[in-house]
Amino acid sequence: MLDTAARYAAGSSESMIGRWLAERDRSVADLVRITTKVAPPGMSGRDDPFDGSFIEPIFAGSLERLGVGRVEWLLIHAPDDTTAVEATGRTLASRCSSTATRSKGRLIPGSLGTGRKRRR
Repeated sequence: MLDTAARYAAGSSESMIGRWLAERDRSVADLVRITTKVAPPGMSGRDDPFDGSFIEPIFAGSLERLGVGRVEWLLIHAPDDTTAVEATGRTLASRCSSTATRSKGRLIPGSLGTGRKRRR
């Protein structure tokens, strides 16, 4: 399992893994499992809601840099204090049920926080 994130070295970590995978025989690359993460907007000084409009383009960029069509897990670094956990959770649940993640239906709502966050 390789653990990376768009935030690690401004995407360079994912790009390096993508290059490494591309240099390997397909039989080897198919054995590799990848987890990537999306950080809440506030960690970059942004004021966007931590919902699909923020998460989806970052995740799409991760898949592109990694050179893969899906990952094992899509995680978040932390919940966002200004976005309802349900908004973040809906996007993660959507990704879990899509072909973009291998681990289907494994969204753990408690991992998003207590649900006591300020709602937008």
